[in-house]
Amino acid sequence: MKIGFILGSPDINGGTYVIYEHGSRMKRQGHDVALITEESVDPERYAWHNAAHELEWLTLDEAGGRSFDIVLATHWQSPFLLQNLQAKQYAYFVQSIESRFFEPFNRKDPATKSSGFIKHFCESTYSYAIPMITEAKWIQEYIYQRFNNTPFLVRNGIRKDLYHPDGPTLSPVKEG
Repeated sequence: MKIGFILGSPDINGGTYVIYEHGSRMKRQGHDVALITEESVDPERYAWHNAAHELEWLTLDEAGGRSFDIVLATHWQSPFLLQNLQAKQYAYFVQSIESRFFEPFNRKDPATKSSGFIKHFCESTYSYAIPMITEAKWIQEYIYQRFNNTPFLVRNGIRKDLYHPDGPTLSPVKEG
């Protein structure tokens, strides 16, 4: 399969880490995986992840000339970019309710006007009629309760080579 992920930022953060993990594992299974960004990305920006260099990196313009089996929007702005890409299927990978990241509009504080607008715009993306995938049950329930849309639930795994019950700790382990 030819798979594209529209990536908001290649920089170190939890959501990008998850996308790199999914993409690199798909690549190892024999799929063609491309990370699609609005601008060209210097490899130094994704060098923090040991497998990001294995993936193909395309700008939105470069990807626009390709055909994919599936393209996944991965952040609240990316569903608007799907129209620029050719794919047999589109999906929205929702890793958080990003509208929570914006301050609500407060009439007494004009500085919140644009933030409130963006929050509303972001929230509206969860009502789109495209398949959604999420990693958390609470996100699945939030989207269902508010928008009557049921994302597929695909839980993230844990890298047991990095995270395990034995080894040094910052504080003593509590029983239970």
